[in-house]
Amino acid sequence: VSTQSTGDQPQQPMAFQCTRAQLGLIAVNVVIYWIGFIELMVAVFSWPYMRDVHHPIPFVGMGLGAATMILPTMGFWATLLKKNRLIKMYFYTALMLVVAQLVYGTYCLIYRSEVSDYIFEHYQDLIEHMPTDVCNCGTSCASSAAVIAQCKHDMNDQLESTLLSLGIMSIITALFVLGGVLASLKLLKWFRLTTSILQGGAISNCVLAFALAFIGLYSGTGGGWDGASALEGDIWGLFVSATAGILMTITSIVGFTSSKQRQTGLLHVTKGLHLVSLALLLAAGIVCYYQADNIDGKCKDNFDSGDRIRSDQGGGFCDLQDLAGSHTNCNDNVATCYDCATTGSHTECTAKTAYSQLCLSTTECCSKLVGQSVLPSLWASGCLCFYLLATVVVAFLATHHKIEEIVAEEALADKVKAEETREEDSVDVGVKTTGTSAAESTKHKTRKKKTNEGRL
Repeated sequence: VSTQSTGDQPQQPMAFQCTRAQLGLIAVNVVIYWIGFIELMVAVFSWPYMRDVHHPIPFVGMGLGAATMILPTMGFWATLLKKNRLIKMYFYTALMLVVAQLVYGTYCLIYRSEVSDYIFEHYQDLIEHMPTDVCNCGTSCASSAAVIAQCKHDMNDQLESTLLSLGIMSIITALFVLGGVLASLKLLKWFRLTTSILQGGAISNCVLAFALAFIGLYSGTGGGWDGASALEGDIWGLFVSATAGILMTITSIVGFTSSKQRQTGLLHVTKGLHLVSLALLLAAGIVCYYQADNIDGKCKDNFDSGDRIRSDQGGGFCDLQDLAGSHTNCNDNVATCYDCATTGSHTECTAKTAYSQLCLSTTECCSKLVGQSVLPSLWASGCLCFYLLATVVVAFLATHHKIEEIVAEEALADKVKAEETREEDSVDVGVKTTGTSAAESTKHKTRKKKTNEGRL
């Protein structure tokens, strides 16, 4: 609060005055800040348990929590300073954060169903850094079959609850941030947001679209796993999602340019591209989820038969990591370690009794293979495709309104120009009429003068 005085007038206090909408946005952002802090802490405390399961999961959670804590700062400044541009930035930044939070939360909840397979296949990697409150069994964790089984069970319970906490917390955060998006809409009319969505929003959409394209191309071409060549016919949903990401990037660039230059022709092209993007995202999401449900079976059909994916893996890839220091190299000694049976076109190899704690079966090794990169990528791409539909719909509506706005402005400009032309024509006619009357008056005076002279 500050004061001012004029002459002898007493000083009057000055205070900030906020509308209900502004107070509402401030209140929502206070809550968002603390929700983001809680999410950050949940991700931090999950790291000791998740560090060897899926390295990006805790770090992505920390990043989203930190971003959620930073977002309210923009909302506070925009509200207190009454800067519409900052409120617009807040709107599409919050919208992008909502999508990211929902994708992350959904992914964590889906991955819960697969974490038991990961524990079974990477036991020694997990037990090395797992906190003792989960498995406090010392050296017997790597030597006793009964203790190993119990430890796997305890780790499974802990990791499932951790992933559940991360997923639910992220979805709750997304709902509160969505509240901030809706609160900001009360301070801005829709016509004020169209330009921001087509320009600033295009940048945020490009970030998400690039992530979608990268995930699809990286895993689809074999990044992080061996077997893409054999299963490429069963993971093409990744390439559809990558195409959708690339198309969204192009659409965002065209939308940004057409809005900046106010070209209705390009804006109509942008609307068409938005419709194609919607169809492609929907198709990619459905295909990715469908193929994620079936990829494990496709791998088993081609692991020891068909394209023989086993031959693409390292010698120790299918080793069961239950016992410390065991290096059996099961893939190099299939005849020695496995009993294989062929049913139709499918060959299933199971470890012989002597190697039951040393080698993974065909089914278990396939689960390990697709769980490295391709299965998580199919899930992530599917989630991202479905949630990006909302941003594309918003961009489509903004484009449609922008076209109407430009057409209305051009029509008004034409109407004003026509009015000005009519007024100029009226002035010209008036000048001509006045000029003609003056000439006739002059002629009349001249004739009258000559008549008077003749009389004289």
